[in-house]
Amino acid sequence: MLGFIYTLDHPEMVGLNPEAAHELMAGLNFVHGVAQALEAGKLFHIDLNDQKGPRYDQDFRFGSENLKSMFFLVKLLEENGYTGPRHFDAHAHRTEDEQGVWDFALGCMRTYNIFKAKAKRFTADPEIQALLRTLPAAEYEPRLAGVLRRFADGDQVPCCCLISLKSVTACSTNERAEITLPSLSASSPQRQ
Repeated sequence: MLGFIYTLDHPEMVGLNPEAAHELMAGLNFVHGVAQALEAGKLFHIDLNDQKGPRYDQDFRFGSENLKSMFFLVKLLEENGYTGPRHFDAHAHRTEDEQGVWDFALGCMRTYNIFKAKAKRFTADPEIQALLRTLPAAEYEPRLAGVLRRFADGDQVPCCCLISLKSVTACSTNERAEITLPSLSASSPQRQ
């Protein structure tokens, strides 16, 4: 969708409203999609709910199935200063009355706020941050940012960005940039 937006006469008027369950139904990584929209300045609204696998649109309570993914989503939104609307597009499983619906909505908001508090603790924890700095990604992340920045500096929008375990390729209509990612070596930190 981001590529399509920039083909419009007034792309500044158009943004995205992604929904967690729709991305999860398609087997996509919702956090990555939201990060792309944030980076492009096109996240205008977000629908927060949850989903169990590639089934019909379940609209489960936010954070009820994919805890890690929803934690990193909230972390992403908060650390990037997202101030747009957050809509809990979820359906209560069973309610006795109208108050049950409000209780369900409050539960979604409570879960969001719990993740928000935990994300702050995660970022502030020096031990976690030290561990993150030891990951191999720290080696190639600046190069990846440089490749993608070439498109931004030239006011070009990549029409595709292919990321694999071996390389990252970004293409526009008249330019292609690629970096090869380092392979994990025996000297890389291993999980125990």
